[in-house]
Amino acid sequence: MSNPRIGSGNQSAPGLPTSTVTTSPSSGQDSLGRSIGSLAETPATEGLHNEPLTHSQRQIKDRAVAYYKETGQVGRNILPSINDRPFSEYWEEVPGKVHRGVVDHKLMQVKQEAREEEESSSPKAEKKKEVWHVKTPGRETGAEKFKRLLQKVIYFITGKSYKAHFYDNRKVLAQRECLAAEAYKQAMGYGSEYIYRYSLDEERQDHCVASKDLQGYYSGDTFFQQTLFPSISQFTDDHNPATNLVMRRFLLGDQDYLKLDNYLFKQAEGGELSHVQEGEELLTGKLISIDFGMSFYNQFALPKRCTLEQFTNKLLQPSNLHRVQYRGQKTLLTMVGQMERDQVQRSIEVALNRIANLSDQQLGELAEHMHQPAIREGMFEILRFKRAQARALLNQESWPLEPGAGKGFSVL
Repeated sequence: MSNPRIGSGNQSAPGLPTSTVTTSPSSGQDSLGRSIGSLAETPATEGLHNEPLTHSQRQIKDRAVAYYKETGQVGRNILPSINDRPFSEYWEEVPGKVHRGVVDHKLMQVKQEAREEEESSSPKAEKKKEVWHVKTPGRETGAEKFKRLLQKVIYFITGKSYKAHFYDNRKVLAQRECLAAEAYKQAMGYGSEYIYRYSLDEERQDHCVASKDLQGYYSGDTFFQQTLFPSISQFTDDHNPATNLVMRRFLLGDQDYLKLDNYLFKQAEGGELSHVQEGEELLTGKLISIDFGMSFYNQFALPKRCTLEQFTNKLLQPSNLHRVQYRGQKTLLTMVGQMERDQVQRSIEVALNRIANLSDQQLGELAEHMHQPAIREGMFEILRFKRAQARALLNQESWPLEPGAGKGFSVL
């Protein structure tokens, strides 16, 4: 087995809040509740305030730490791969359609032995088989390579170096997608049913993205052929096309926010109906975003002291490139255009409030998806700047200064 290095994870980024250290690999558990801390950095108080590990749990922890050390994933302020052992020992394919291309999409599940270890080592671990979508690097054609080379040259000429380097590092690409998805999850308030995690295939030197399969949803590109929702206004205020537009285009700078197959929809249920008027009998829809591979490709620049009206006008107008690219096609903006104007405005403000309410600790934990310190710091600065803009648009704060040289997009 090869032994790739995953970056200088043991360095801390100076701008990150110190509270994020408590959720790093060196301090106990990952986001799924699994123990992964480095033995060399185990706190002396272990066992005083927590139940001591059993011999079996200690062995599981030792094995996981050994794998993370071997692949360079032990250190403060990083969230390591979801597979705490070699990729081939953690994942197995399940029957289902495999989509192949520049990126391959496979249906997989955690192998029984790995799943049983997770269940025995942590009460937070899943207790049943879960199907995951695992995106792995596929085959890049000559035409695709030429297209990206041409794009890179154009972006260097036009001074957009961060776009020119967007595809340079597959590890960064995968971890950035996971960060974007989890930022969306945090802002939208989703729970453990919505998870994106980086997964390392150390043998193939591949950097992959694993996301939980979402049950009961329909693909967004079928929306205009279905009859479940006669009116698009039947989507709830906090899970509708306008809310998702703010998240993907403004917060995440996503290049593919218009593509309907990057969304899923279903009838809302349970607590999701909190905003529905009592006695309303219409079906109420819920739209959710997936596939964040092109996140942070755009900055979605706003003028200084931008007003909410200016923001709304820009948000609802596609770029010139997208206007040509999607001419004659139905997109997310088509869905937004069919909503009532007052619902659109209300939903935009709901989304901005969700972004404005993100804490420094939440942003710091999101940045832990990036293993390279400079990029981790850059992503934290971008998220914090977007939060500050959201607060300013809602008149909660004054307009923020742009991140300077060596910060934000300039280090990506």
